[in-house]
Amino acid sequence: MRYLKKTFEYLFILEKGKRFAVISVLSLPVSIVFAWLFPSGKYTTWLANYNNRPNTFWDAWTFNSGGYQYWIALLLAFILIMIFVSMSVNIISRSLRIGIFKVKSLLTELNDSFFPVLHGTLTYIILLSIYKTILSLLLMFWQNISNSHVYFALSLITMIVMFVGAVACFSFTTLYIPIMAFTGVRSRIAIYSSIRKSSSSLVSLMIAVLIPILIKTLIGSLIALKHDILLTFITDGVLNALLFSYMICFIMIAYYEIEQLKRQDYPREYFFKNKK
Repeated sequence: MRYLKKTFEYLFILEKGKRFAVISVLSLPVSIVFAWLFPSGKYTTWLANYNNRPNTFWDAWTFNSGGYQYWIALLLAFILIMIFVSMSVNIISRSLRIGIFKVKSLLTELNDSFFPVLHGTLTYIILLSIYKTILSLLLMFWQNISNSHVYFALSLITMIVMFVGAVACFSFTTLYIPIMAFTGVRSRIAIYSSIRKSSSSLVSLMIAVLIPILIKTLIGSLIALKHDILLTFITDGVLNALLFSYMICFIMIAYYEIEQLKRQDYPREYFFKNKK
């Protein structure tokens, strides 16, 4: 729970939530796109109507929401992720290194961390594509089973196992982008280094990744059950902003904690208060 607590401390306690407000505002554009691209209602509808099995691999890949709009949204999401993550990594790293949390010009914030974030984003897209392909193939394979209840059970178990595997993969690569941003090493070296350094804290990292995602999924799914498209979209956008803000801070905080580096972002009054 250490990484979870440290990340919440960074976002909500230090500077009384100013950091969360800034980072969440920066994340809003990509959060809105993700709310349209991956709405919570899509998954609850799919589970509720599991008898309507996917007819094609693409239907399974997109949970029956395919179309050219999907590719346009993915491209837009990629561009927005590059902007949001580049700016956020630069802002957060500056606050950790010298204790100043502020947003400078757009070009300045994008420039310093652009290439590490580009490599990291492309790597995660490749991993996500592999993950979705394996999941879709398994869902298509299970639909050969005639018993709908058995098909549903196997599909649900497959999704849970794949989800836990994805969380483990992300936990192993938690330090991937921070290592590139802070040290300037190449992508291949950074990912190997992240796996090696994260392995000793894997359980704690997985908990810190798993809990926010589960909370977001649970709240989003409950709201989606109301079948109010606008309410679901707004809720997903807000929840995505919370999750993205948390995750980008989490990977930077985890880097400092695992590397045992001294942070310079603690205000003096907070430092002395906690020393009493």
